Amino acid sequence: MLGWLLVGAEWLLWGILMPCVALLAWSGARIILLCMPRHEALPVWMDTPWDLLLYMFICIHDVRMVDCEHAASGLVIPEAQNFSGAVLANHRSWADFIIDPYQAHCAVVARVAAVAVCLLSSIVGFACNRIIVIVRGKTSRQELMRKTSLHSRFIVYPEGTRRASAMDADSPSPLRVGGLKNLYESNTPALIVITVNKERIFNEKKGHVSFGTKLYRARHAPLCPSSFDNFEVFLEAVEHAWQTTWRLAHALRTADEAGRLSDVDADLVPLQQDVSY
Repeated sequence: MLGWLLVGAEWLLWGILMPCVALLAWSGARIILLCMPRHEALPVWMDTPWDLLLYMFICIHDVRMVDCEHAASGLVIPEAQNFSGAVLANHRSWADFIIDPYQAHCAVVARVAAVAVCLLSSIVGFACNRIIVIVRGKTSRQELMRKTSLHSRFIVYPEGTRRASAMDADSPSPLRVGGLKNLYESNTPALIVITVNKERIFNEKKGHVSFGTKLYRARHAPLCPSSFDNFEVFLEAVEHAWQTTWRLAHALRTADEAGRLSDVDADLVPLQQDVSY
């Protein structure tokens, strides 16, 4: 019962109150910064009120990250400033819509129902051009391609649904073909990012909220459609890369929980480090 009360409180806090706080804080900070000389670039969380809102959630919940590359264990992925294309992320819970847009620093494709339930937070995200809204069963593949083409980088959930409560939740599932066809036809590179434990931060299906959560992340080098002879070969490569990256991300968690993080299979790591644009 307490868990569901916390979920309700979190929903109201981050759906109504904190978006207003983020708007006011961001506006005030930008005014102050305009009046002050600066020699360094602003942090990514100051780009828009939406970025600041995500950053506030991550700080208050004390979210930490372990990446497959030790040097990349901050929340924001190294590719966030240079990569152009689609970020393929695993779908776990509503926490995805906080963690993934922050770590990839870009817009996210989300169904209208998920957007509506987030109240004022969604309005802030939409106003900052960080949410690409689709309607289940109505948004065509061509319409989705048109919407995503307006963004240099965007997040897609190729599994198609939240899987934290599935019977095989810790195993990779077959990816849905539609969105991947869009990437192939538009020659859009795909960067796979698997993040484990997002549902431990906030799980709306099990009534669970936590603080001090440690996430485990693995990334795969971008796959460019032009490097493959046809869609079937591209799809097979994406599926293989997805499963490999999934296994590495879960191996990081298993090893860390057993106190053997340095023992993670070294054969898998170089695949993640060979990142090209």
